[in-house]
Amino acid sequence: MARVKSICVSGTSATCLLLEKGTLDVSRIARMYNFDVLANSKDNGKNSKSGKGPSERVMELIEQYVPDKHTARATTGSLAKLLLWNEEEPLVDDEGVVKEMLCHQSDYISLSLMYGGVDEEYVVSSDWHN
Repeated sequence: MARVKSICVSGTSATCLLLEKGTLDVSRIARMYNFDVLANSKDNGKNSKSGKGPSERVMELIEQYVPDKHTARATTGSLAKLLLWNEEEPLVDDEGVVKEMLCHQSDYISLSLMYGGVDEEYVVSSDWHN
């Protein structure tokens, strides 16, 4: 490693995971680029008041707020995955404090290579595209 001057990490932008806020500890199983929120929902809505499952509620939110033909409308996109995680278990606690942060695969690998093993709070960020 003494001769290594730099490392470039690349990854599929829609492959993402959740981290405990302020750490690099993965809090839930990663969702790969091809994870489709409609095809992979565990709850079909039979137990909800609206009769709709979490994935249906997620896609209704996306349809309501994301412009037509925008890539963020994809059922395999990072926004859909994040909203589904929040439907399954809220990303904030009862006081509204954020518990978990979204992190894209390449950002997680980069952060782990640069800061892995350091006992300090991390600021997770991603590029504007993600």
